[in-house]
Amino acid sequence: MDRRRFVPSPEGLEGRAMLSVFGASNTAQVSAAQEVPVTFHQKETRIEHLPFYLKQLDPNRFLPDATIRKLQDDLLSIAGRLHRPNPATVEAFNSTIKDIVPNASLSVTDAKTLSHAFQRVVGSTGATAQQVANLTQDMNDLAKVDSQSPQPVFLATNDYSLVLQTILGVGRPIQRPPAPELATQDGVRVSDGIGKTTLRQPQLVGTYGAGSSVGNFSGGTGGGFNSNGVTIQIVDDQGTVYGQSVVDPANGNYRVTIGTPLANGVYRFHAQAVDSQGHVSPPSRVYLLKVMSRPGETVATGMATPKGPLSARN
Repeated sequence: MDRRRFVPSPEGLEGRAMLSVFGASNTAQVSAAQEVPVTFHQKETRIEHLPFYLKQLDPNRFLPDATIRKLQDDLLSIAGRLHRPNPATVEAFNSTIKDIVPNASLSVTDAKTLSHAFQRVVGSTGATAQQVANLTQDMNDLAKVDSQSPQPVFLATNDYSLVLQTILGVGRPIQRPPAPELATQDGVRVSDGIGKTTLRQPQLVGTYGAGSSVGNFSGGTGGGFNSNGVTIQIVDDQGTVYGQSVVDPANGNYRVTIGTPLANGVYRFHAQAVDSQGHVSPPSRVYLLKVMSRPGETVATGMATPKGPLSARN
């Protein structure tokens, strides 16, 4: 009996090496399975390819179509909607795997222990109770099939590990953008993260996707991930949108014009990405923009009375 052992890396499942799962002859598949899917399209692709990765454990294994389709549907329901798991639950899952791997058969007790450890990790990611219950049942169904195979422990432990890695990868929000910058022609970049301008509707620019170092799981552009269909919004600390622009998928560049004229003051702006499915990334780090008057400029600040004169200050 082939009783290859899988030992998770201590830092968690999202970045662990997959060679112990696939074997050294499947380096390309290992690399693809290990990378974190960034855009929603990449998350969909990862979920679509899950049966292929499961087959790498044993090309002759039986994967029930209904079970796999249900698992894929439930994975889609959490795509881009989770946060990082509680590290303690991940460590407990790792310990459970290590304890079960040496066993020759998958006992009912071991199957329940695996299921409970898996459930605790997923439950700590922000998934709803129903999503946790659905994914747990999916894995219980798959483990029942594994228990009838010639390598029940090998398949079950690796199935749980691979699916959990998939959940932690596809569940992440879409990639957080770098902070935007003031367009060079619209003012002065005082330092990293700080700009000043005399324009009321300046442009903020940046790059998202192409040319970054995130990885090109779906055949990205220029070494970065594919940002096709992604919109960048400029928001403040409260999430108010000041302007937005579609990212150029060829080079990842965007240019956002502030839609509402800005009064004098210091503004705290962030960039956030919105994909074609409406999933929103975490906001970027802050960009401080100081807006000030041109010499001799009169700045309208409000109405004194209906149809009355504008109050003004310099």
